[in-house]
Amino acid sequence: MKFLVYLKSELKQLFSSLPFWVCCILVTVLECSAGFFLERNGKELSVIETIITYSKQEMKDMGRIWSVNAFVSGVGSWLKLFVPVIASLPAVALYRDQASTGYRRCLIYRVGKKEYLIVKYLSGFLGGAITLTMGTLLFFLLTQLCFPSAACLQEWVVRSTLEAYHANSAFAMVMCRFGIVFLYGGIWASITYGLLGLVSNKYLIVGIPFMMKYIWQQCAEKWNIMDGDALLYFSFGENNPLTVVVVVYGLLLLGSFFLFYFSNQRKEDIGV
Repeated sequence: MKFLVYLKSELKQLFSSLPFWVCCILVTVLECSAGFFLERNGKELSVIETIITYSKQEMKDMGRIWSVNAFVSGVGSWLKLFVPVIASLPAVALYRDQASTGYRRCLIYRVGKKEYLIVKYLSGFLGGAITLTMGTLLFFLLTQLCFPSAACLQEWVVRSTLEAYHANSAFAMVMCRFGIVFLYGGIWASITYGLLGLVSNKYLIVGIPFMMKYIWQQCAEKWNIMDGDALLYFSFGENNPLTVVVVVYGLLLLGSFFLFYFSNQRKEDIGV
């Protein structure tokens, strides 16, 4: 019971902090900047540019732009580049602030070092997951408000979009994206959390996973191996079998947890 109470308290502090809401808005902004609509002259418009350029009635008249298609197109693009920073910054900032004020010592005394470390890691995962999910929810609401619904389109347009994303319905396509974003944010926040016992500077902590992800991406392109965004794009296939993706992300989670747990467990005074 004490474990759950402390986890609830950690999440409450996290979700009431300014960095959390700033990062949520940044997620929405990055998703709005994703390329979406290709005009006849070959110019590609982002989601937000499409909203500014065309009215909702004009989109209906075109017969090929709808809300779910805009939403799915926005989840990715620039977001994948900055996700290690955005997903982890709120939880890392809270962690370092508690350490600098000495509040962490009081928490350890109340709940115990083992429980404290486990709860902090879980709150880091959930913090990153919910940060990306909340920002994506705001983006989803924006697309629902500014783009036509599927009812305004011909059936073959909707069907071709669903087939392109291997989905049975628009609802399933949206829920799948939300689930992927949740896991994606949690995994990258957890990877960053693994460094908290080794690096004290909070900006360096979120910068290292950013560089790790960039190097991973470059290696994936060069040697045709699984990249760090296979989960986000649901790109399972010959080069990215589902089992390989699950195993790789699972090992990353386990590795980051043990690194976080044992690097902090070894410290004589974890509040420093």
